[in-house]
Amino acid sequence: MNFRTIVCSFAIASTCIVSAAGQNWPQWRGPLQSGVAPDANPPIKWSETENIKWKLKIPGSGSATPIVWENQIFVQTAIPTGKKGEPAKSTESAPRKSRLAQADDGPGTGRQGGPGPDGPGGPSGPGGPGGRGFGPGNILAERLLAEGDKNSDQKLSKEEMSAAANAWFDKLDTEQTGKLNSDKFADRFGRLIGPPPGDDSGGPGRRGPERFIAPGFFAATDTDKDGTLTRDEFSQSFAKWFDAWDKDKAGMLDSTKLTEGFNAALPPPQFGGPGGPGRGGPGRGRGGMEKPSEVYQFAIICVNRDTGKIEWQEIAREEVPHEGFHQDEGSFASPSGATDGKHFFAYFGSRGLYSYDLSGKQEWKKDLGKMRIAMGFGEGSSLALHKDTLLVKWDNEDGSYITAIDKNTGTTLWKEDRDEGTSWSSPLIVEHNDRTQVITAATRKIRSYDLATGKLIWECGGLTRNVIPTPVADDERVYCMSGFMGNALLAIKLDGTGDLTGSASIAWTYKKSTPYVPSPLLYNGRLYFLSGNNGVLSCLEAKTGKVLIDAERLENMQGSYVSPIGAGNRIYIAGRNGSTVVLKQSETVEILATNRLEDRFDASPVAIGKELILRGRENLYSIAEK
Repeated sequence: MNFRTIVCSFAIASTCIVSAAGQNWPQWRGPLQSGVAPDANPPIKWSETENIKWKLKIPGSGSATPIVWENQIFVQTAIPTGKKGEPAKSTESAPRKSRLAQADDGPGTGRQGGPGPDGPGGPSGPGGPGGRGFGPGNILAERLLAEGDKNSDQKLSKEEMSAAANAWFDKLDTEQTGKLNSDKFADRFGRLIGPPPGDDSGGPGRRGPERFIAPGFFAATDTDKDGTLTRDEFSQSFAKWFDAWDKDKAGMLDSTKLTEGFNAALPPPQFGGPGGPGRGGPGRGRGGMEKPSEVYQFAIICVNRDTGKIEWQEIAREEVPHEGFHQDEGSFASPSGATDGKHFFAYFGSRGLYSYDLSGKQEWKKDLGKMRIAMGFGEGSSLALHKDTLLVKWDNEDGSYITAIDKNTGTTLWKEDRDEGTSWSSPLIVEHNDRTQVITAATRKIRSYDLATGKLIWECGGLTRNVIPTPVADDERVYCMSGFMGNALLAIKLDGTGDLTGSASIAWTYKKSTPYVPSPLLYNGRLYFLSGNNGVLSCLEAKTGKVLIDAERLENMQGSYVSPIGAGNRIYIAGRNGSTVVLKQSETVEILATNRLEDRFDASPVAIGKELILRGRENLYSIAEK
């Protein structure tokens, strides 16, 4: 049995054949869970007036990837109602240790798993709000690199850092007076770090953690302490910082040096209000995110693939979310669902898991609890499906676990506690040597579980914090990567057991230009991935780790949080500026087209037959040659 046949069963069933794969996109990373649509051949060029088969405005918001089976497209969305209310309480109790299916289908009532209060991701640890391990550099370093790294080497020279400082001041000094008082500085500081790189939404609002970083940043750069910050003061502060942080006199600052430098130079942000760090004040949730007070409808919309008309729309739940999300970087409908061609499984994280038949009739529902996400940044891990089993990875700050659920009944098959804080990556299911593994990537460990029992097969350390990219695998190795506060890519052999950290089971590693949010694409033996959240592309030979494309910037691509896909020997990468770059699948960067639409993209593209399905913030597009 070859690998294409093996991985096809990831998404559908044991009777699936590869010839049908290109006609369906059954879950988050497609029919092969690699980002590849093996039989699809979508267009190369399009615009608002060219090769648009149809365009449909989707109510509400969401970044869940559309799920496609034959002539039906399933879209998950969160629709604001305008009604006010209080967040609903969970009916789910804390997790307990793994167990196989018992008469009692309840998810368990034991101790809460996960790290203690000072562990990674905990309220007082690295990644948690307001604690000892979180500093302004955790956010500022990435943003400054995105602004100043002109040669895409993931480092800043003194000249690049000086230019970046001047560019930042220009964004703050909109009147071009050459000076700022503390109020103007704080009001506009979100322009630097609120919207992510490439998001041109702008706006002065103090919407996220920037509102807590701005006062300390102003105080550190207002060197004469007269309450007015000049361009010279701002630039000179950055020049002094460069000299101080370049301790080895290399003439360059990487992400680690920038993070550590900002954390040393600036005071820790004081998150929250009167409730104390991380607890949130009036009208705020944890980490300074807005506390939701509006009722949302968590809905599934089924769209006819031929006509673009809505076939049915069902509301799975209506409630006030218990937590918010990072503005401009998330939504209340971020996790993607899945289908087996008979049922659609809608997954809204803390708002539950639901099974519908393809006519829109609800078959069962399951409440999994309420996540407590680090920094209140919002949920994002997607559902995984293998034959009759659904997999949910529940990594958060208040009891992490992974669980297997019978797709036909919603019954819990097993549940395993995880010693992890928040992560946003999704499970990957791999068949290897007659054993089915469920592979998860997170900050503390990459882990492989036996799908049949939930028992741990192997584990391996080595990723950075805040793991978001979902792994990909071939018939020999799994490839895991992360890109927050460092860069890490590990190629791990699938036949290991026990703790593989630092062992011969690590085929190779790579520590440069890895993604923060986007997942990698594994296409014809090559790994394609973006750097950070930027339009900077790398390509490595999967078998050896040989570098084929070394962090090359894609022209006209800005702020890509979208995972690349492969179809028709081409690569499709969409960005937040409405552009989608189409490249030839090769060992060099060869751009075939850059296409622009009047929307912004957070959901990953879907390739089906001769169509490309793109979900924007406002619209759903079907792109096909006419």
